[in-house]
Amino acid sequence: MTISSAVVSAPVFDLYTRILSEGTNVSLIAELAFLLAKSGHCRTKGANCADVASTGGPSSLATLLCPLHLIDAGLDVPKIGVVGRPAGGIDVLGTVPNYKTSLSKREFERTLKQAHYAHVVADETWAPADAALFRLRQQSGTQAVPALAIASLLAKKVAAGVRLAGLEARIARFGNFGSQLGQARENSEIYCGVALELGLSPVVVITDATVPYQPYIGRGEALTAYWMVVTGEVRDPWLKTHAEMCEEIASIVTAQAPSVKLVSRKNGGSGMLASTEGLLHAQGSSIGNLQRRVESVAEEKRRKIYSKSEGFVTYDLSSIRRIVIERNATAATRSDGHVARYPDQVGVRLLCPPGLRVRRGEAILEIRSNDNDHVVGEFESKAFTVGAVPSAVPNQILEVVRP
Repeated sequence: MTISSAVVSAPVFDLYTRILSEGTNVSLIAELAFLLAKSGHCRTKGANCADVASTGGPSSLATLLCPLHLIDAGLDVPKIGVVGRPAGGIDVLGTVPNYKTSLSKREFERTLKQAHYAHVVADETWAPADAALFRLRQQSGTQAVPALAIASLLAKKVAAGVRLAGLEARIARFGNFGSQLGQARENSEIYCGVALELGLSPVVVITDATVPYQPYIGRGEALTAYWMVVTGEVRDPWLKTHAEMCEEIASIVTAQAPSVKLVSRKNGGSGMLASTEGLLHAQGSSIGNLQRRVESVAEEKRRKIYSKSEGFVTYDLSSIRRIVIERNATAATRSDGHVARYPDQVGVRLLCPPGLRVRRGEAILEIRSNDNDHVVGEFESKAFTVGAVPSAVPNQILEVVRP
């Protein structure tokens, strides 16, 4: 079965509609997750297999950075993801030349054995029914229904053979675990209940996604920030703080590991770079390709937007997310009919950290786009406001939820 023909089956659609009508039912959600996972290949659960997924939203690098810390701690990371909006872990890696985002069962096992890490997209081999249901959720406006999001997240963990199912639940109005801490806590408890029913060991780290985690937004920007972190070349304090939060999330997840003996694979400061190199090599690419892609992004046309008044900047992440998604969707199909799988025509670098006062005429945003005039106008009018009240401090872990 190919993704193009992977329509939602009658049993999946029945569970989908029942969950929508009946609300929270842990057994029903677990049944849907299991059905989605079993639509493709399912690995046997590994005692030392872990992952950190997320509920989505712009600017966090957790799904890219946390796996590297899990590997350092002695865990293996078999990871199945879906394309992010505007930038998820798998599609950011997919912009690296020759990186294979799809692997056969045999290739996946070889990659995991070689690199202790395999990162692929849900496709005809891995949770194809989840990929089909994800499209239906996007088309029907049910993408943000927490119960469906939980089933989707855990289906991919079951398919990948993950036992330790970590999750970063991001609080925001564009997220699917709620915009308030109470809602996120309740949905995190449901996630843990469903995970236990599926035989997994869950832990949820709730973070505040109303404030940008770090300044690089977009596929090329996320890859650039990732490169800075793994090479130890982080000079931006905002990005450094986010990298530290990702390490803390990974530590929380590692502490939840079942009672198996973990052997640290840390190799001084080079551990993250070595793990990245191992992953890229195992999935058809190279560290050189990653570096060249970052350099190519750095050479693209840019333009800055400046503050027209004095005060504190508040970034509108919903608008930034929407603009980047729409621009990339428009650019996905070229005039020759070719459809780019992971288009990366627009990116943003936030120049003013939350909580700091800006002066009139100070640069607020840097936009990467070849369609500068129109895109800049959109960002200038919708991406931020300058007012008298500072926004919250970024990179706050609000709560940890365990069974």
